[in-house]
This record gives sequence, C-alpha cells and structure tokens, in this order.
Amino acid sequence: MFVDSENHQLFKKQLTQSNWTTWVGIHIRRKDFVPLNFSSSDQYLFAAIDYYTSHYSNVHFIVASDDKSYCKNLFRHWSNITVTPQSFSIGDDLIALSLCEHSIITGGTFGWWTGYLANGEVIHDKLYPSGCERREYYYPPWFLIDGDVRAHKNGNYTL
Repeated sequence: MFVDSENHQLFKKQLTQSNWTTWVGIHIRRKDFVPLNFSSSDQYLFAAIDYYTSHYSNVHFIVASDDKSYCKNLFRHWSNITVTPQSFSIGDDLIALSLCEHSIITGGTFGWWTGYLANGEVIHDKLYPSGCERREYYYPPWFLIDGDVRAHKNGNYTL
C-alpha cells in the first residue's frame, strides 16, 4: 500500500487510531550509504520483517526512507507494508515511525531516534557502524540481526 499526498492526513489518522494492528516502523537509509557500502542489505530487512510477522499478529509496517522509490519497488508485492508519501517532511517521517510499537532500523541517528522514541522492540543491523562498538552506539535493550542470521531476543544475544 502506498500513500499519496491526497491521503496524507488520512494516513496519519489511521496510524494513531488503529488499536487492532501491530505497527512496526522501518527506517531505511540509503542515498549516502550505498556508495560507501554502509547500506543495510535487503536480506537484513526481510529477516527483520519475518521476525515481527512470526511473533505478532496483524502486523503492518511503515517505511520511511531517503530513497522512497527504491523502497516502493522493494516492497511492491507486500500488502502490509506502507511507504510514507513523498509529501511527508522528515519530521512527519519521524513522527510516523515514533508512533509505531516496534522498529527496524538501519544506520544513522535518524533511525536510532525513531527506535528510541517508539520504545518497543528494536532490531538493528549488526554490521553498522564499522569501527564502533555496540555498547557505544546501540541502546542496550535492542537486539541485533543480520541478513544471514535469524533474530535473537534481547538478552539471548551475545557479542
């Protein structure tokens, strides 16, 4: 499902008023990371999505990204994934993701804050950032996932 600018306000209302849906925010940073080989893999995203769909019922995902065209193409066959509209400002994206119950984040401070503000389970890519120790970057209750590894619950993951 994709939201255009005409449905901008309706989308915001639906997100805040839906009690029967488990909302998971996905932040995907790509534009400046792809040339540096820092971008998270599609496999990581799919594994994180699989984690939430297997642990929660009626899961819907909201995607905010600096490369919405890529995301629309990547998730074009998924009826439970919505990419925020182009008309959304960075602030709108931050609000939408922070209103979700859980988060999937890629590298960068924007994703970090969306996960922190959502205050639910947060999955992050264990391959980012390079040269940075986990305890210096990621909030302790969050857990790591890799595109080739299944998710491990917070306390069960050892570095």
